[in-house]
Amino acid sequence: MPDPSPGAQAATVLSALARAGVPFDGVDYVEAHGTGTRLGDPAEAAGLREVFSATGRSRPLTIGSVKTNVGHLEPAAGIAGFVKAALCVDRGVLVPSLNFTSPNPEIADFHRTFEVPGTSRPWPEVPARPRRAGLSSFGMGGTHAHVVLEQAPPAAASRPGDTGPAPSGSDVLPWALSARSEAALREQAQRLRDLVAADASLTTADVGHSLVTTRTAFEHRAVLLAGDREEALAGLERLAAGSGTDRTVRGTAPGPAGPVVFVFPGQGSQWLGMGRRLYAESAEFARGIDACARALEPWADWSLVDVVTAAEPVAALDRVDVVQPALFAMMVSLARVWRSWGVVPDAVVGHSQGEIAAACVAGALSLQDAARLVALRSRELTALAGTGGMSAVSAPPAWVRERLRQWPGRLSTAAVNGPASVVVCGDVEALEQFAARAAEEDVRVRRVKVDYASHSHHVERIRDRLLTAASELAPRAPEVEFWSTVTGGPLGPRPLDGAYWYDNLRSTVRFGEVVERLMRAGAGVFVEVSPHPVLEVAMAETADALAVSPTTVGSLHKEDGSRADLLASLAELHVRGATVDFTGLFAGHRPRRIALPAYAFQRRRHWLTPPDEPGPDAGGATGAGTALPASEPAALGLVCAEASAAWGAKDPGPTADELAASPDSTFKDLGFESSPAVRLRNRLPAATGVRLPATVAFSHPTPRRLARHLLSLLTPPAAARPAEPEATGPEDRSNDELYALIERGYV
Repeated sequence: MPDPSPGAQAATVLSALARAGVPFDGVDYVEAHGTGTRLGDPAEAAGLREVFSATGRSRPLTIGSVKTNVGHLEPAAGIAGFVKAALCVDRGVLVPSLNFTSPNPEIADFHRTFEVPGTSRPWPEVPARPRRAGLSSFGMGGTHAHVVLEQAPPAAASRPGDTGPAPSGSDVLPWALSARSEAALREQAQRLRDLVAADASLTTADVGHSLVTTRTAFEHRAVLLAGDREEALAGLERLAAGSGTDRTVRGTAPGPAGPVVFVFPGQGSQWLGMGRRLYAESAEFARGIDACARALEPWADWSLVDVVTAAEPVAALDRVDVVQPALFAMMVSLARVWRSWGVVPDAVVGHSQGEIAAACVAGALSLQDAARLVALRSRELTALAGTGGMSAVSAPPAWVRERLRQWPGRLSTAAVNGPASVVVCGDVEALEQFAARAAEEDVRVRRVKVDYASHSHHVERIRDRLLTAASELAPRAPEVEFWSTVTGGPLGPRPLDGAYWYDNLRSTVRFGEVVERLMRAGAGVFVEVSPHPVLEVAMAETADALAVSPTTVGSLHKEDGSRADLLASLAELHVRGATVDFTGLFAGHRPRRIALPAYAFQRRRHWLTPPDEPGPDAGGATGAGTALPASEPAALGLVCAEASAAWGAKDPGPTADELAASPDSTFKDLGFESSPAVRLRNRLPAATGVRLPATVAFSHPTPRRLARHLLSLLTPPAAARPAEPEATGPEDRSNDELYALIERGYV
């Protein structure tokens, strides 16, 4: 390895400062590599002096090394220094370098250039700029690196994911618990309940924020949605008992959930007042709806806010040119909330008109272009009103295609959503005939509440008008992977222009095919971004057919639509292993970070039990208090019963009767290994009070011989325990003496 080069080290530091845009006097502290060698330390000091002793620096450079605290961690030395420097910058404290008394004599003018903290002290005052530290690390091959760490900017008063002020009773917050096992999870809940019950000053925000910022998320998880302390305490009590409430979400996350797909359905998920509660309870959602309202205003003669927040029936909600833009706004605004909570899509999929929302969320269409498209597209659909219809069919696509041959040019497949989920469209009379034929074959058909036939030959009547409506779009390359239900795969180079959007309305929706390909590619999370889930069942059918288990969740649900409703979906993602960010939910509450109960370790004893201490398996088939055997058959019965129990439930051996039937077979031949032999030694003393060595099953290798040995100790009464030998260390005993002590149970 070449000698360390002061010049090369100085060049590395200067390069790091230049790339960070930091002047030489803009660093307050350097976490040195600190090799502690006669060669390395002087070279490092010379490199730092060359950089930081330039004219104009008003004070010596403060340096230190974490190696004085933890030693040299070899490959982990750099990251240990990084952790120390980051914490010092964050806390505004310079910590001491232990055991420093005088500098390496090979470092000239040390005290004029450097200082080493001997005690913990506040970070030096640096007005008008953040605290900064440099960090050096060297590699075995002579390589070296330097990074500059800067104090984070002050936390803003609010974050995009904040809900803002909420009406009393609606500000539900998540309490996320986890453990390595179900038993530990229950005990964690009990410990937390005891803590909260004992301290009335703890708020739901204090506890929830501390849980998500100071605790590791293990595989067994539960999220309590707590509206107040009483509700949280009740939920913890139920969780500790192994049950839960309707506001407790539980699940297991054996590993990362996989890529996230946002799914945007077509028409059908709407309901009266679908955005009313969330608009009042979530500032992020309200901002999204307001932005969509501004984008739709040039193309709509109705109020988006009035429609999505309506508490009473509104006639406009029956119009396709109102329903589809309103659903678009709901989906885009819900996606905004999901993202603010850390759920970011790796891919998007849209179903029919849902592709417009998918394109907007993916960045392929601006909000203004997407709003214009959905408004004009739905307006053109009014020309088809009363001319057709659509029906959902619970049957395989092949079955549907075969039956549709009876109505050529009148019926077609509108959408294939899953292995047994198809939508048929076309003329109303033909749809009725098709439904009657399906009923004869016991196939369920349900009419969709529309009076037009999207994705049928009817759409050809408005082709030119659709192309004109979409002619001024300015599509862009998507920022998130866009999977097309028109082509059945990733969008590729095809632009989302007018021709695409005509095909979107005319051709069959290949949703099931896209979902199948995504699942085969490893997508693990499907979030249906809508006011009510309508595609979850179809996605579950596809997953079942592929024998995979992705996580599928909706967003809001009909007749609820609250922030708590959406939070329950977020909690479901978390307990299944998806990445979420709960922290923004607590901003604005000014939560305290509190000390939570320690982890509820589920302890298991792995040490062999001393001969005079009954082990955890003691008791067995006879148990304490049983009459001592006074004959060989009784002793044999006792030995066989305890030996059978000693095998354990995980890998059971012969029964007591089977052992008694072969009393002269050796324990070894019967499959006895070390652990069962020790357990047998532990069980027999518990049943008889006789002290036995750990090797008793090997010294008396058959059930009969062990029974006779046991009987000899019991009749006449067992001799008193031999006196312990004089205490001497193992180093003073010969091997023969040690083996004797082992046999007698003292070692």
